[in-house]
Amino acid sequence: MSEDRYNSAYTSFREKVEGYGSHDPTEQEKYVANTEYYGKVAEDYDVGAQAIIGYRGFHILSDYITRTYGDNKSIKILDYGAGTGLVGEYLKNEGFDNIYALDICKEMLDVAASKRCYRGIYLADSSISCLNFLFDNSFDLVVSAGTFFVSKVHPGFEYFEQLARIIRKGGAIVIVTSDVYIKEDHIDWGELERLEKLGVVQSHQAQYEDGFKINERGLILRYDVLV
Repeated sequence: MSEDRYNSAYTSFREKVEGYGSHDPTEQEKYVANTEYYGKVAEDYDVGAQAIIGYRGFHILSDYITRTYGDNKSIKILDYGAGTGLVGEYLKNEGFDNIYALDICKEMLDVAASKRCYRGIYLADSSISCLNFLFDNSFDLVVSAGTFFVSKVHPGFEYFEQLARIIRKGGAIVIVTSDVYIKEDHIDWGELERLEKLGVVQSHQAQYEDGFKINERGLILRYDVLV
């Protein structure tokens, strides 16, 4: 993928997001914005994202999972916003063999499927209810790199209650995002506070790592599920 082509697709995406102005986008608007952008870049995403913007969020997340959970590689993991399977591919090579993928973009998941690193692949929409088909207490971990908090059309803390539902007690949500994204004003910190007060999740201290993207640090966010 050429840099011009990648930048053009990303610029179109940002213009669509900014066009929503101060109003919260509908679920349909979220779906259209994301699937149009990721559908355009899917075929060359692995090479393009790393070479053009220096994306390494998947590497930071996968390293953390390997360090933290490497003594139990049979744990059941949902890779939320799996995209082309960069996280799944890395974890599979590290010996994790019970990984499932979920994403809203068919083109991205087609690439992920070709890597044969997932036991199951789920195509979903962008709504909070997209997890309704999954049973309670189905997974030990939900992991996500480069998906949460990116923009107002990406998922945030409003998805956590549903994520916690499908995670077994004692499991965790582990997210890697950018130190730039986490400062945006579209993030609903009040929802996280509500879930912590209810005893649904408990936050760990955030960890910073260099090299999420060019000139951006990565932020590892872990939330243990208590119910």
